[in-house]
Amino acid sequence: MNKQSPERKGYYHGNLKQALVEATLSLIEAKGPTGFTLAEAARSAGVSAAAPYRH
Repeated sequence: MNKQSPERKGYYHGNLKQALVEATLSLIEAKGPTGFTLAEAARSAGVSAAAPYRH
């Protein structure tokens, strides 16, 4: 049985690529070009750390 919150349905994200780019740019601005990870960018974009690899 799949128990998810009402606002989250499956793995759909409107525009994951753009959300990741924006999250990454924000992290680079805050931490520098080597101060972020893809997993951190994914979390900032509101998806799991594995989502960028699945899409």
